[in-house]
Formats: sequence, C-alpha cells, structure tokens
Amino acid sequence: MKELYLLILNQHKKKMIFFFSLLFLLGGGVQFQTNYSNLASLFTIFLACIYCLYAWLNGTFTFAAPLDENSSGSDVFWRWVMIFMSFLLFIYAFLAPIYKL
Repeated sequence: MKELYLLILNQHKKKMIFFFSLLFLLGGGVQFQTNYSNLASLFTIFLACIYCLYAWLNGTFTFAAPLDENSSGSDVFWRWVMIFMSFLLFIYAFLAPIYKL
C-alpha cells in the first residue's frame, strides 16, 4: 500500500489535482442541473474534494504527517482511510440531489 501511494504521489500529482478539480465541477454542475444548488451542499462537495486532495498531497494537514519510505504500515493505512472516507463524502454529496437523499 505504501508503494502504491508513493507511486501515485510522485508520478501522478498533476493528474490527481485535475481529477479532483473535475469532480468538483461535475458535482456542482449536477446540482445546478437538478435545481438543488444550495450553498451548504456546494460547500460540502468543495470541502470533500479539497480534503481528499490534501490527503493525497502528502501531509498538508498538521495531523497527517508526510508519508515516506520510513512510514509504518498503520500510517499508510490511515491515510488510505482518510482518502476513502472523504471520497465517500463527496459521492454522497454528489448523489444527494439526484436521489433526493
């Protein structure tokens, strides 16, 4: 898991920034198309994208130390959990206006 994270971080950083920026625009666009555009939902989508992007960009938050070759397995596991949970929050905020959740 550590090797995969470091590979993605080192070789695909610009692609990750583009991917999460595209997700934010897509989420906002879907909300405007379904006439569900309220500020709280757009803010939730924005924060979920930013949080996931910061988790990918290796240690921007003070509670998430940068990962490197010497990081333990639990550090890497919890970083993946942070990324996965923020992505799930984005998916929920993205699908909420479509399915009226």
